[in-house]
Amino acid sequence: MTMKYRTKRIVIFLLLGCVLAVVGVCIVIRMHGRSIDYGSDEIRLKRLKSLPYAFFTKDKADANKKGVTRYEKGRACEGYNRYHGRIYTMEGQLLYDSGASYLIPLKDETVILAYYDKPLIGRYRRGDNKPLWERNDFLMHHCITLSDRNTVLLITKETHRYRGRRVEWDVIVELSLDDGTLLSRWSTFDHRNTLKKFHDPHPLDIAPDGTENQEEPYDYYHLNWINVLPETKLGHDDYRFQKGHWLISLPHVNSIMILDRETKDVLWAWGPGEVEFQHTPEMMANGNLLIFDNGIQRKYSRVIELDPSRKEIKWNYCPGEEFYSKEWGAAERLPNGNTLITDSEKGRAVEVTHDGDVVWEYYCPYINRHGKRAKIYRMHRITDKNITRILSKLKLNKQAESG
Repeated sequence: MTMKYRTKRIVIFLLLGCVLAVVGVCIVIRMHGRSIDYGSDEIRLKRLKSLPYAFFTKDKADANKKGVTRYEKGRACEGYNRYHGRIYTMEGQLLYDSGASYLIPLKDETVILAYYDKPLIGRYRRGDNKPLWERNDFLMHHCITLSDRNTVLLITKETHRYRGRRVEWDVIVELSLDDGTLLSRWSTFDHRNTLKKFHDPHPLDIAPDGTENQEEPYDYYHLNWINVLPETKLGHDDYRFQKGHWLISLPHVNSIMILDRETKDVLWAWGPGEVEFQHTPEMMANGNLLIFDNGIQRKYSRVIELDPSRKEIKWNYCPGEEFYSKEWGAAERLPNGNTLITDSEKGRAVEVTHDGDVVWEYYCPYINRHGKRAKIYRMHRITDKNITRILSKLKLNKQAESG
């Protein structure tokens, strides 16, 4: 074989390799594009796949709207605002940055920290972040909350083969607040047959077996909230709403349920045909539930107050079709009777009165190089005097304040 012939073969192989590499890259890009393409709402509702969220707004942001744009002192509820592992003053100044995704400050100046991108949750001293305990065996999502039994509740996932494919099922884990010991574990997969009695048929159970890509994870319930019922008059009168029971949200079947804290039996359920992809149901002091109803099919969102015993809507905040957060959102009732609402997909939060007057408004100040504003997953107003007293002693974080 001559040198000229060998050189020619090498060149051909190199060209062929380049062509194959380009084709491979195109395939990967195309596949990746499919994996993050939400498509129509109808496809999103039918397939309910475990897709990554977009963390910036769809439209370009108004750069003039950053931080607090409205603050009516005397009408707004005083406190501190927490979101994305940070705590801000009512004026929008950054007070504390934990560096974590989720943050719960405690009364003894320790904090619970957790992350959505790595399996780590723990309790730490606030000053130096020295761990009192930590665990790296749970990759949590959406929510962590404290119970009245000195425990931490968090949501994680497990995967099982179901109807010919890999399916993700949510798990609620309960840990000791003192030392992080695992105390209980409740799986939606283990209790799926019971849960199905309280909601409409799931699209996956209607479709024939094996009709879609069997290796792509399928998120069955997408449990996005766990909360513990407080003490209320309604709870004294009706066992279903007794203090300590678990309140959960299953948006992929448009359902809200209350579970018995001991037996995990479903005591109460509501939602199908009423709410669409809801978030943050919370029982208030009057025994009613406050719910952020995303409205993924109607194309506008609302916040409703529901009487759970009669299943009647008692209050509704819906300023118009411009109020629409497709997949995120939150609402909480404040001590002064106002409601704090996270208009997540506009990177905005507002506090409104019972009559709908906006008395406080905030826009996330972080805008990327494409002019898109960072969304706010969920804002929480810290009003507990034992914690606000601690926070009032902190100095503003000047370095991180500029973002």
